[in-house]
Amino acid sequence: MKLILSKIYSRIFYPGRKFKIFQRKYFNVKFFTIISKFFSPLIYLERKKAIKKYFPETKIAINPDDGFKIIDFKNNEQANQAINACKKIYSKINWKKYQLKDRKKSSFITLQLDIFDPAYRRIIDFATSEFLINIISKYIGSVPVLCDASINVSPNDAIHDNSAQSFHIDRDEHKQIKFYLYLDDVTERDGPFCLIPANQSKEIFYKIEDSKKKTFFSDEEIYKAKKEINLVKLIGKKGDGILADTASCLHYGSRPIISKKTKPRIALLLWYQSAFSPMMPIALKFKKKINFNNVDKKKKKIIDLVLGLHHLNYRRRKDVSTSQGDI
Repeated sequence: MKLILSKIYSRIFYPGRKFKIFQRKYFNVKFFTIISKFFSPLIYLERKKAIKKYFPETKIAINPDDGFKIIDFKNNEQANQAINACKKIYSKINWKKYQLKDRKKSSFITLQLDIFDPAYRRIIDFATSEFLINIISKYIGSVPVLCDASINVSPNDAIHDNSAQSFHIDRDEHKQIKFYLYLDDVTERDGPFCLIPANQSKEIFYKIEDSKKKTFFSDEEIYKAKKEINLVKLIGKKGDGILADTASCLHYGSRPIISKKTKPRIALLLWYQSAFSPMMPIALKFKKKINFNNVDKKKKKIIDLVLGLHHLNYRRRKDVSTSQGDI
């Protein structure tokens, strides 16, 4: 009986995940967000007003024409604490046991982090930091939700067709931010995260035949659509990060130049979306009580907005989750 009620609940309140009409196509996804705001007007106003209430003006912003922002976090104390916490976590894991045949994704291995686990407090403090949420909120238009956090390890042991190593656009939202923070130095050999700015990506996407039906695009298709492309490669040191709208920018990663000097690429991935995206419940966006000690009133409110929606626990379930990690 509980299982039946669960399936009914997921179909009614998670139509964005259950029905293909709300997936992949830009207009359909955008339409879903409008409906979701209509069903939850108070939540939308709260998240909209919170931008002015809790976040000061900043010169650091994501230009919509670019759809990304590269930032050096080496001198950011919260980022360094998060990096050290991640290193303690992934150093205890035997990554070599996750062979290609056992991976969820061919080109990388994902360790999903429970964002409510006190053991990951340093990571969550950074993920809900005023600096990050300020930039993301002003780009998305309301305070975002952290819908996933993970440590991604790219073994860089092979090149795979029709994988995240090929150009693609994430189509589960019309605007979202994936934040990659390097936990180790990354060279061109190590398969850096690469993207094409949003304005060029849009031009290329609509020039490729049947682009809306495809998941991955070959280099030949991309460069045939536009010869001169500004391909941005995040090559850098530990502590370098990029805020990227992967729903607007064609991108790929984990595409190594395999040699004896090639090493795994290790990154912390924080995935932010609007509270009104198709991945979220269309209505009844229940709040979860968050108990983090030693935080002031302002920080607590930011944490509640970014982590507090009931869906964050619910989406861990396999019957509704759109992303399952390897670990």
